[in-house]
Amino acid sequence: MIAGDVVTMSYASNEGTSINAGEVLFTLIVKADKDGKLSEMITLNSGVTAAESYSSDLTVGKVSLDVRTAP
Repeated sequence: MIAGDVVTMSYASNEGTSINAGEVLFTLIVKADKDGKLSEMITLNSGVTAAESYSSDLTVGKVSLDVRTAP
């Protein structure tokens, strides 16, 4: 956590990671500390860390955030 309500992260690996479209690379589990829709409380942006991915030839790609209800 950087300050108050800002969290930043970066995922990196020395070895390439290949995933198919729609496949999950990693999962974050969060718990709301107030009432409301968690999907309306979380945003993915480049305010601190660039919200981007890279292919094997370093082409910049998009990342996405899917909010789901825990089983």
